[in-house]
Amino acid sequence: MAPSNEYWLAMLLGALVTFLWRSLFILPRRDARLSPRVRLALRYVAPSVLAALAIPAILAPFPRAAPAPDALAAAVVAGLVVWRTRSILFTIAAGLLAAAAVRVLLG
Repeated sequence: MAPSNEYWLAMLLGALVTFLWRSLFILPRRDARLSPRVRLALRYVAPSVLAALAIPAILAPFPRAAPAPDALAAAVVAGLVVWRTRSILFTIAAGLLAAAAVRVLLG
C-alpha cells in the first residue's frame, strides 16, 4: 500500500522544520571565522557520524549470531574506499553497491 498524502506532507514539513532550525545557527553569522582547532575538530564529524550509524547496524545480531553478510561486505568495501579516496560520497555509494551485490548473489 502506498503512503498517503498526509504522510508525504508530514515528511516534507518535518524536513523543512529541521532545515530551518539548523540554519538558524549558521545563517546569521556567515562571516564568522572558525578557529583552526574548531576546523580540525569538524573534519572528524562526518566519519564519526558514519561510524556511529554503521557499526551498530553491522554488530546488532551479536552475540547470538554472525553479522549479516551484506552488512559485513558493505562495511569492508566502504572501509577500503574511504581509506583510498577520503570521499564520504564514494564511500556510501560503494557500500550500498556492495550490499546490493551480496544480496543479489545470495538471493
